[in-house]
Amino acid sequence: MTNLSFYEIHSNITENLQNDMNIQNKSSIIKYLNTDKFKTNLNNILIQKNFSPNALIHILIDYFNEYSNMTENEWLKYIYEWILSKSFPEKNSKSFNKKLDSLVYIYINLLNTFSKFEISSNLNCFLYKYPITFLTKEEELSIKNKDEYLKFKNLYKSNYLFELMKLDMFLTGHNTLEHVAGVNYLSLYIGRQLKKLGVPIDLGIVTGSSLGHDIGKYGVRENELDRVPYLHYFYTEYWFKKYDMQSIGHIATNHSTWDLELENLPIESLILIYCDFRVKNKKVDDEYQMNIFSLDEAFHIILNKLDNLDEKKEKRYKKVYSKLKDFESFIINLGINVDINVESNSSKEVIRKSYPLMRNREVVENIKYFSIEHNIFLMNKFMDDISFNNILEAARSEYNWRKLSVYLQMFREYSTYLTQKQKLTTINFLYDLLLHKEEDIRKEAAEIIGLLISIYDEEYRKEVPENINLSQSKINSIDLFNNCLHLLLYPNHKIAESQGEWLYNIKTIIHSLFINCKKDKYNDYANVLLGFYKNYYMLPDIAQFYLLQTVKYIPISNLNPELSREISSFVLYLANSSNSEIRLGALDIIVDLLPSLNINSTFNKSLKRLLLESNKPSQYPAENYLKHILAEKLDLDNDTKQKYKNFYVKDEENISEIFLKNLKTATKWMNKKINIDILYYQVLKSPETTGLHTAMHFCNLLKVSAVERVRNYAGETLLKIMPVLSLDQKNDVAIELLRALEMQSYQFTKYIPDYLGQLILYLHPGELDEIIDDFEEKIKTSNVQVTFLILKTIGIAIKHYPEYKIRFNESTDKYEKRLIRMLGILLIEMANFDDEVKTEAFRVIGVDVFGSKILSLKEKHSIFQIISKKILTLLPKREENELLFLNNSSALNHIYRFIADYEFHYGKININSKNKIAFFPGTFDPFSLSHKEIAIEIRNLGFEVYLAVDEFSWSKRTQPHTFRKNIMNMSIANEIDIYPFPSETPINLSNREDLKTLEKLFNDSKVYIVVGSDVLLNASFYKKISYIHEFPHIIFNRKSHFSRKDDIKLLDSEIKKIKGDVIQLSLSPQYEDISSTQIRNNIDLNRDISKLIDPLAQKYIYKYGLYLKEPRYKSLLQTKTIEIEIINNISQDFLENFLYLNESFRDNLIFSDSLNLRILLIRNTEDNKILAFSIFHWIRNGFLYDEFKNRDITQYIRSNAKGRIVEIDGVYSLNDDDYLLELILNETLAFCIQKDYNYCIFKNVLTQKTSPSLEENLKLLGFIKTPYSYNENSIFAVDINNPCTLNLDIENILKEPFKSNKRIKNAINKTRKNLKKALCNLFPGELLLSFNKDIVYSKLVQKICDTNNVPVFQEENKILGPYMCVPFGSILNGCIIPNTVTKTMHTEKIFQPNIKEFTIGHYPYYLGLSEQIKMLHSFNRPLILVDDLLHKGYRLNVIEPLIEQANIDIEKIIVGILSGRGKEIMGIKNIDVDCAYFIPNLKLWFNESSQYPFLGGDMVKRNMKLESNLLPSINFILPYVSPSFIKNTTNEAIYNLSEISLSNSLKILESIEEEYQTINEKALSLKNLGEILESPRYPDRGKDIKYDMTLKPSLYVKNDLENLKRLENIVKR
Repeated sequence: MTNLSFYEIHSNITENLQNDMNIQNKSSIIKYLNTDKFKTNLNNILIQKNFSPNALIHILIDYFNEYSNMTENEWLKYIYEWILSKSFPEKNSKSFNKKLDSLVYIYINLLNTFSKFEISSNLNCFLYKYPITFLTKEEELSIKNKDEYLKFKNLYKSNYLFELMKLDMFLTGHNTLEHVAGVNYLSLYIGRQLKKLGVPIDLGIVTGSSLGHDIGKYGVRENELDRVPYLHYFYTEYWFKKYDMQSIGHIATNHSTWDLELENLPIESLILIYCDFRVKNKKVDDEYQMNIFSLDEAFHIILNKLDNLDEKKEKRYKKVYSKLKDFESFIINLGINVDINVESNSSKEVIRKSYPLMRNREVVENIKYFSIEHNIFLMNKFMDDISFNNILEAARSEYNWRKLSVYLQMFREYSTYLTQKQKLTTINFLYDLLLHKEEDIRKEAAEIIGLLISIYDEEYRKEVPENINLSQSKINSIDLFNNCLHLLLYPNHKIAESQGEWLYNIKTIIHSLFINCKKDKYNDYANVLLGFYKNYYMLPDIAQFYLLQTVKYIPISNLNPELSREISSFVLYLANSSNSEIRLGALDIIVDLLPSLNINSTFNKSLKRLLLESNKPSQYPAENYLKHILAEKLDLDNDTKQKYKNFYVKDEENISEIFLKNLKTATKWMNKKINIDILYYQVLKSPETTGLHTAMHFCNLLKVSAVERVRNYAGETLLKIMPVLSLDQKNDVAIELLRALEMQSYQFTKYIPDYLGQLILYLHPGELDEIIDDFEEKIKTSNVQVTFLILKTIGIAIKHYPEYKIRFNESTDKYEKRLIRMLGILLIEMANFDDEVKTEAFRVIGVDVFGSKILSLKEKHSIFQIISKKILTLLPKREENELLFLNNSSALNHIYRFIADYEFHYGKININSKNKIAFFPGTFDPFSLSHKEIAIEIRNLGFEVYLAVDEFSWSKRTQPHTFRKNIMNMSIANEIDIYPFPSETPINLSNREDLKTLEKLFNDSKVYIVVGSDVLLNASFYKKISYIHEFPHIIFNRKSHFSRKDDIKLLDSEIKKIKGDVIQLSLSPQYEDISSTQIRNNIDLNRDISKLIDPLAQKYIYKYGLYLKEPRYKSLLQTKTIEIEIINNISQDFLENFLYLNESFRDNLIFSDSLNLRILLIRNTEDNKILAFSIFHWIRNGFLYDEFKNRDITQYIRSNAKGRIVEIDGVYSLNDDDYLLELILNETLAFCIQKDYNYCIFKNVLTQKTSPSLEENLKLLGFIKTPYSYNENSIFAVDINNPCTLNLDIENILKEPFKSNKRIKNAINKTRKNLKKALCNLFPGELLLSFNKDIVYSKLVQKICDTNNVPVFQEENKILGPYMCVPFGSILNGCIIPNTVTKTMHTEKIFQPNIKEFTIGHYPYYLGLSEQIKMLHSFNRPLILVDDLLHKGYRLNVIEPLIEQANIDIEKIIVGILSGRGKEIMGIKNIDVDCAYFIPNLKLWFNESSQYPFLGGDMVKRNMKLESNLLPSINFILPYVSPSFIKNTTNEAIYNLSEISLSNSLKILESIEEEYQTINEKALSLKNLGEILESPRYPDRGKDIKYDMTLKPSLYVKNDLENLKRLENIVKR
């Protein structure tokens, strides 16, 4: 230790003491610190490196003893107990001398300084490796409960917790300090990585709980020290509650491994338990050392230390450990580094295997991960009341009862984790649902109320110290239950009209309460009920009746005798009621519960007296029947039994009357219920004669009874009848209920599946298979209501399916195939495009099947083997709406629970996989029944089939990738062993590296390539021997329009080239003729295509308007109709020759004597005829007067012009054609701008008179008519220094026949002029260039072909250039460049809802940008990138780095319009760039379509699933948004532009609607907009605001125009 170190620490100690406000008389201690003795002692400590608390007290003892004479050890204990009293003052009764407080503060201060010095100077110190860590200031900003975290942080310091643990370590040898430091370090190490990945985690809770989880060890009293491991949880909770830190305290307290037995824990708990588990002491060389072990190492260490370890406890411990292992595997799978000894590379992207490619154990593990991930995100919503209340409010505002049911399922599933406050809030919400119009909701709400009451009291699961009474909450479950009963039985006046529905819930609540509560609570809850039973007479009859019904759900046999007697008396009182329904209800209860109620002689005597005193038959057959049953059960004397039997027998004679009464609404439901018993009794006596008739009667009750109790009882009794019916009769009953599923009254039909699902399992195998056939068809074509019923029916059938094996003797193979088919029905709907249906399908799988208490673990395992991988591939990686997320969380929780239970009892689950792989690529546009049939046939040969929706047929105009993949998924969802190949892994069969990748993906299996015979014969990569020929093949015979007569011979020849095995298949005739063209033609005619593609896919296609008026192939751009030429250095001879060659010009043109001219010519390429031309020249500033001979004109020009001036001397177009005039002017001005001219003057010297058409076109370009003229022709001028551009693209977005329709074209041309005027008015006197698609495309094609070294005309035998053309804007979309591989990147500008920020992303339904670039990489060609415009480079700045990352070369970028700024960007990037038009100083650019709602715009991002193919978009006009990008203009000009844009849009849409009506004889609605437009859109109006898709788009534009006019005054003010 150097002198420098001594002086450094001595100075540090002195400075810290000086700054400590707690220390009194500082001069005294400072003086002591400067004594030679202290300095010598301090130096000795530094030399010996002894920084222990004892060493510190040793060098202070002389000073301390001046105040109190204690030994060094006594001083240490005194200081320790003083610090301890800060956190646990009640632990000891010792009083502290306030005069010594300053000494304590001195010691604490020095101990802190010593500790820091010790940690920093000892590299082997545990705290050096793993220092105690708090959050950074930046991290503090992102935590939810910042105040609580800061409170803990302050308490940690002010209560001197570090010093407490440090002293404890010295005095007792307990190494709590290093354990806490290790847990804290590891927790934050993992937590910070998770936070970076976007996992919802509160690092404040992680920090506080890791540092405070063992604080309770210091609260354990002296007489309890042997129980510290068990009692410290209690004292930890006490400490956090004392300081009101509930969030951190809850996590810190529940850090035991046994807490993992709870189903659902937040991520903060999982991290703490995991890290606490790994940080342990281990004995090394007779000395305990703290270490951070791996999970496996820690498990064995702890297992060896467990008290009283027997087989049961070991199994229990292994089960909770397995959850920790699952959690660790989950976070490792996310890319989290859990080994602190290995440097974490958080920047490295984790490459995860795609779900479809997972096999064997991977499938099981990833379903676990899915479940854990959902649980983490969901528990995060419960972590604070604000998030939880948001969920509750979403549920409260949900009007769709099916969606509301999902919320209720979630409250049920996660009820155990709710705080008492959240439980109370939920119960109050559920009370509101007890009058919901849907009975299902009322019942579910009542069940959850009962559940929440039963678990309301917070059970302390840990050991409690002796003589400690746990504090009770202000209200307990008994109070809650009492309040609930009072609310139900004594409702307010508002409920009077619905009292029956309201009271009906009471029995459901009681039933749920007693099912879910613990047995030791039975008497408490029964006592509460008894209080209401005793006062029954105060209630109206209806309330008495429903209160009576609750007796059925009380576990009477488990109550104490006195309670049972009281309840029995209550029932008996009501058996004498004058109200027949109450009386019948009481007698019915006595019959059902007689063994439980008949427990004392008093009740027995009273019941017998009741029967003996009654001598007359009742007018109700039900009452006679019940008394007859009771007389028999009580074994009364023979006369009495005969008397009641006679009463009953007499009623039997009128049994038809009972059938009739049961169908009458006037008959009370209790009467009906007992009548059902009577009829069942009759069936048992004579099943052959009464069975079918009675069964059909029960079917009718099940279908139409208005009372749920009657319906359910009829259904239950029907199931009891089924075994006694013949097979034919069973089939008749099943058919009756199957037909009932399609009834319109869902409030009745929804109860049928509970019984139909069990009932069909009584049918003969052949008949059951027919019903499954019917279900498979209907599930794809029926409405949502019927689909839900079928799903529920199948779910019930699967639950009870093991019983079928007992009833019918059939082979295991047939039994399992039928199970696969039933499961397939559920899987079909998991692939449904309707989220509501998808939600229900997975709910049935998760909750009804895997959550079933009927199916055994082994039976569930059989199901899991079949569908686990399908579940993984069909579940969305990220749910697009919260409801789907909540449902999936619940369902996955049940599946995870099954996996955990099964593996605990039977060991690891391994999913069986096949070792032969069939890779079947195709555009699948769309996936047809013939594709499906091929896949099935291959699967049946023993293959796992992988269908790849590829993007390599670049000449085809395919639907977006997601649409095609969804159609495919819907078609194969129920087909086991047929899976979608992951889109993120493109496999180009012509690319050797891709094929090698394919082999690696299935390195343990043999991969076959599946292709059609037409591909083998015609695809270029099969023409020469390549790597593809190394693969075994499956070839299916298919004809195409390329087929020839000698194809069979050619095919044999090609097959011989293949070195691997070859399997040839042929399709059956009904599938062989299915073609994409046939499907598209039928769609255009709105015909049924369910014989061509999957019926569910048909619904999807028509819902999203796919394939309507869609050409199958892209259009080839190769015809140049016009050519533009610039003539420089014009001579007199040229002019004369020019005029001579074009006689049509002679009569109209005036000869110019200026020879300093340029001519821009537009020729017809077919006959070389000149269609239009302009003549222009440069005017030097010094020659202005020479040019105009007028000082006023020259002064005007000098006042307005800047820079170089060009004069257009004249413009001419054949026949004064408007289109040609516009074109020649635009081309001339674009040329001048490129040549750095800044100002343009139009002075007509060519023609005698400027035509009105020419004047109009000049004005539409921004020219201003000056006050001057030349030869009586007005002079025009425009500033061309900083122009705006307008891309005329409306025609591009229209489909045929509307694109070519004359009426629509006329509307576009008329509105176009108005738009130009409005744009010119933004910046009067400044140039507006309008670019025509045809000319831009012509120039681009030429430049692309030149770059690719190919001709612009494509011959029959095309030869492709080396480069690939990749348009990545809207330009060239759907087009092919001659002799050039052309593949579009589908991008979209996507705005946030605030319309301030935006990003460039993939166009909806296409592959993500990264995936599209991976696909481009598979072409193995350098790129020619093409875009509409390059100015600020937003689009390119996103795409270019991705291309570079993919190691793809960019040969050149070619754009329609290039600005000077854009050119600079390319210079910086060192990328070659070219353009059709160069505009050095571009001000603004406009797309014509973007100004028009429904026709164009930029997408607005909404975190919701798109319900159609229409995109929510924004048009930068009022009233949608203020066009803030337009600066330095007037509000009036912006208003005018907005008004014109809306008016134009209205006119164009109205013309389209009229033509659509004429062509299709129906009105155009928003739903059908995809038939008209390439990219249909709608103006975004805000979150959850939807359009009526049946209305015309023009109607909405009219409304927006009206809204705009309402703003006129404020805008123009």
